Amino acid sequence: MLKNAKIVVTGATGQVGLPVAVALADDGLGNEVWAPARFTNAEARARLEAAGVRCVVADVGKGEGLEGLPEEVDHVLNFLVARTADSEGDLVANAEAVGVLMTRFRSAKSFLHCSSTAVYAPAVDGGELAEDGLLGDNNHTKLMPNYVLTRVAAEAVARSYARTLELPTVITRLNVPYGDNGGWPWYHLLMLAGEHPIPVPPDGGAYRLIHEDDIVRLVPALLDAAGVPAVTVNLAGSETVTIEEWVGYLGELTGRTPRFTVDPTAIEGTVADVRKLTSLVGEPTTVTWREGLERMVKVRNPELMA
Repeated sequence: MLKNAKIVVTGATGQVGLPVAVALADDGLGNEVWAPARFTNAEARARLEAAGVRCVVADVGKGEGLEGLPEEVDHVLNFLVARTADSEGDLVANAEAVGVLMTRFRSAKSFLHCSSTAVYAPAVDGGELAEDGLLGDNNHTKLMPNYVLTRVAAEAVARSYARTLELPTVITRLNVPYGDNGGWPWYHLLMLAGEHPIPVPPDGGAYRLIHEDDIVRLVPALLDAAGVPAVTVNLAGSETVTIEEWVGYLGELTGRTPRFTVDPTAIEGTVADVRKLTSLVGEPTTVTWREGLERMVKVRNPELMA
């Protein structure tokens, strides 16, 4: 883990940013962790402050409230993301915020921008999605109309500012994160508990889950990999698993029988190629998907365990 560093974490109230910020603020590491956010989620703010994270009320995209942050920091981790139908708001939060942050902290040692494998076009014949693959859409726009376009825009901003500011940058394309703080499999757990059918895309829906513990573990090596021009790398687990497989396992854990429905509007499978990630940081996965899912159920919904 990073030690004795001054770190800014945006999106720290979110699914991925929160456990990262909390882990980095561990007393034994000697870090000074700052989290700018609007903090509409009081519970998330309380958890961050209890962990020692310094919370600053700010609107990063608009550049408001940033004066409450230190002038200089060692590292910036940007997990900020908006998923709405407000095109203007999503462009500000997802893309403009990147430029605002990178300019504000241009003297940082490294900048990590968290993107998504949603920026890829569907793989041909179910192949793996490598970093130089075609950009496109795999049905995210059905539920989140601005998501893919603003995520691509954000990557472009990060790439441009890395060069113009000479700020070492790494862009991580995250596949399917999950863990004690929730994630897509958790929503499937709730659907399973409510006896709702689970939508599966026609291609079967294969992905590479990555547990929040592994994301936290890989942060230092990812920051070390930052460069100018910006380095883009998939962030995903080692194991390939389908929706039916992980929901089936959730069914075993809870004693429930899942029902599936093929839905052409469901998010298509995105199996991220992790060869580049492995060359940069080593083995991506220490928490297997079965171990992670069992822990998720026990932590978030122990009452559902069979």
